[in-house]
Amino acid sequence: MVTIEGAASSHDYLKQVTITVDGSPAQVIDWPAGVTRDTAWNWNWTPPAAGVYLLSAFAEDWSGRVQTDTTPITLTVSTTPPAIAIDNVVFTEVNEIASNQVRLKGPASAAAAAVVAVETGAGPVLCRPPSTAAAGPTTGSRPTAPTGSPTRSRRASPMPPAR
Repeated sequence: MVTIEGAASSHDYLKQVTITVDGSPAQVIDWPAGVTRDTAWNWNWTPPAAGVYLLSAFAEDWSGRVQTDTTPITLTVSTTPPAIAIDNVVFTEVNEIASNQVRLKGPASAAAAAVVAVETGAGPVLCRPPSTAAAGPTTGSRPTAPTGSPTRSRRASPMPPAR
């Protein structure tokens, strides 16, 4: 499920917002006459399958005016979860490439527009797009670290679309 959020406003009262997916109406959000001129809205959409979708929203007021200028967004949906594997190494001063910095190695893959972030217990230490790229679901894990070693985790998250 993807939550689609937006805002609508009009000099006259708002009647409805129509959300389209690939040019076809997918959802209509209505307001009674005289209720609102400016409001936020949201819609929980379940994409029918993996793929690329073009979403747009059009506002209409009770005077019959329909919005003509929109900013469509392209949404890429992937059902393949991102993956990352960090080579299991016990880090010592010998492994430092700079003061308190070590090089992590291992493969990462994710659909387009994803970022792989490696974290220690203190937060992100590395964020880098994987060599392959499409937005997929967020995954996460926290492997067990050897006794006395810092804990590390990895995750891949969708990035917002470029504008």
